[in-house]
Amino acid sequence: MELQEAFNQALEELGPFEDKPHLAIATSGGSDSLCLVFLAWHWVRQREGTLTSLIVDHGLRPDSEAEAVQTRDLLSAHQIPAVILKWTGEKPARRIQERAREARYGLLLKWCHNHQTLHLLLGHHQDDQRETFQLRQAKKSGALGLSGMSALSETPSVRILRPLLQFSKSCLREYLTSRNIPFVEDPSNVNLKYSRTVLRKESLTFSEQAQLIAVSYDYGICRIQEEKETNQIVSQCVEIFPQGYGLLKKEHYQQLSEKQQLNVLQRCFMTFGVGHYPPRRDSLKKIRKNPEITRTLHGCLIFNYQHWIAFVREPEKIKKISLTGNAKNYRWDDRFNFSFLPEMYENFSELSLAPLEEEGWKHINKTPEGEILKTLPHPVRLGLPVLWERSRFLQLFVPISSKFTKKKNVLFILHRVIL
Repeated sequence: MELQEAFNQALEELGPFEDKPHLAIATSGGSDSLCLVFLAWHWVRQREGTLTSLIVDHGLRPDSEAEAVQTRDLLSAHQIPAVILKWTGEKPARRIQERAREARYGLLLKWCHNHQTLHLLLGHHQDDQRETFQLRQAKKSGALGLSGMSALSETPSVRILRPLLQFSKSCLREYLTSRNIPFVEDPSNVNLKYSRTVLRKESLTFSEQAQLIAVSYDYGICRIQEEKETNQIVSQCVEIFPQGYGLLKKEHYQQLSEKQQLNVLQRCFMTFGVGHYPPRRDSLKKIRKNPEITRTLHGCLIFNYQHWIAFVREPEKIKKISLTGNAKNYRWDDRFNFSFLPEMYENFSELSLAPLEEEGWKHINKTPEGEILKTLPHPVRLGLPVLWERSRFLQLFVPISSKFTKKKNVLFILHRVIL
C-alpha cells in the first residue's frame, strides 16, 4: 500500500469528519509536518474541503522568521493556504523547549477556535512515539505515559489528530524527496543538550525499534482498560460541582487498591488543576497515603473537607485576563465561558476578570451573596470569577443561586467541567 492510501485510511479512522471539512495543519517546515501537509491536502481536496497550514514563528533563533516565510512561500507555490503565527513577548531563559511547545499549542488552538476549525493535525510520527516511550520509561511513568501519544485527543473546541503515528520518519522523507519537495531542519533537533536529541543519536536495530513500538502498543491497550476502570470508579466516588471543584468520598477511596487510588488522584489533578500532562507518579505516591493533608500539586489545591477530599484550582495559579475592545466571548481559567453584551464597554473601562481572593471576599462577606457563598469551602470561594474595573469590585459570577443580583448588561455562561 502506498503512503497516500495508507494515510487516507489512518485519517479516516480518526473521524468522523463533516462534509467539506476544514483542516488546520501545524507546520514547521521540517519533513514530518511538511509531508503531513501534502498528504492532508490531497485527502481534503477529494472531499471538496479546505486546509490551512499554520506556521509558528517562535522567534527563538535569528533565522526563524526567514524559515517561516520560506515555508509559507513553498506552500503558496503549491496553492496551499498558509498563515504565520508569531510568538511575541519575552522569551524564556530556561525550560525553553517546554515553554516554546506550550506557546505553540496556545497559538495553534487559539487560531482554530477563532476560525471555527474543528480539526488540528500534528506531524508526530512513529519515531517520535518510540522516543516518547523511552523518555517516559526512564522517568518510570505508568501505563498512561508508556502508552505514548494518543492519535486523537479533544479540547472543548478542537480535535487534535496525529495521523502519522504509524509511519516512520524515513518513509515521510522519502515521500518528499521523490516529489522534489525541499524541507528544513530545526537546529534544536541536533542539539545534544535535549534528552530527545540524545535518543535520536542512539543506533537501534530495526528489530529493537519494532520491539519498543510493540511494547508501547501493549501499554496502550492497558491504558484503555485502566481508563475504563477509572471512569467507572470516578463516576461512583467523585462529585463535581458547577463552581469548578470536586469532592472525593474518603470511604470509597480507602477501599480502592493502591493502583486505583493513584489513577483516581491523577484524574482529579488533571481535571481540577492545570497543565496538559499528568503529574509525576512519584508526586502522586507521596499524596496517596495521606490525601487529607492540605497541599498543592499540578496547579490544584487538595484539602480535607468533612467526609471528603476536596480538589480545587490553586488560587495563586489563576490568571487575570483583561477585557479589551468589543470582544464578546472569553474563556476564563479553562473553567468558565463568559459572554458580555457590547454595551458593557460603554459603561466601564479597564475591565478584567480575576479570582475573588481575600480582597474580594471582604466586599461580599457580610452581604446576602456572601452568606450563600459560606456554604462553599473557603478555597473554592477565593477562586470564583469576579468582574473588576481597575481595582474596583463590580460583580461576582457564580452558578449557585438565583438570589444573586443580575446586571442587565452582563450575561454569564458556565463552561461545564468534565472528568
